[in-house]
Amino acid sequence: MVGFAVIVLRGGGVAAQGQGAEAKTRLAIVGLDHDHVWSLLEDIAAEPSAQLVAIAESDPLLVSRAQKAVPASVKFYSDYVTMLNEARPEAVVVATSNDRHLEILRQCAKRHIHYSTEKPIATNAKDAREMERLTQEANIKLMVNYWNAWVAPSHALFHRMKVGEVGPVHRITVQYGGPREIGVTPQFANWLYDPAKNGGGAIIDFGCYGAELSL
Repeated sequence: MVGFAVIVLRGGGVAAQGQGAEAKTRLAIVGLDHDHVWSLLEDIAAEPSAQLVAIAESDPLLVSRAQKAVPASVKFYSDYVTMLNEARPEAVVVATSNDRHLEILRQCAKRHIHYSTEKPIATNAKDAREMERLTQEANIKLMVNYWNAWVAPSHALFHRMKVGEVGPVHRITVQYGGPREIGVTPQFANWLYDPAKNGGGAIIDFGCYGAELSL
């Protein structure tokens, strides 16, 4: 299960400039080779405050699948920089291999476009710190979809612990699984099993959930 929280950009944000109270946040998607994107498309479609305007992807099979899942008004691009320039989204959702996150953020920061990516934030700490610096300089939001941080069951458990309904936590056990074994698409598996594109194997893919829950 994955999900997406659309942050409506109001009150001084980029999307608020020159727009009425009912204006929708213009969203674009960069990449379709992360399987979480398919449920994100459903979430965006169900969000009244968001409008998907464009998708950037070069794989024709993924493009064909997405075209059947989004409104006809959504424009497709093979190059995401061209998309940023022409579609002029207010925020992007990045669903690519992990090693591309910093590269795409650089382009978004130049254009003051808010940025949300699938977890993890980057393949290494150096890139993550550079992404933080760029977003602070550009005064844009940098969001990472650690979905288990904001779903209702996690919040319920957290608050039960805070009020003493659950005893002190001494250890957290996290179980890892193999992407191919749970049936991911070939396009997703192609980079999940690449050390450079993924950044660290299971500890990066599923292990980040354990680290996030520990925090």
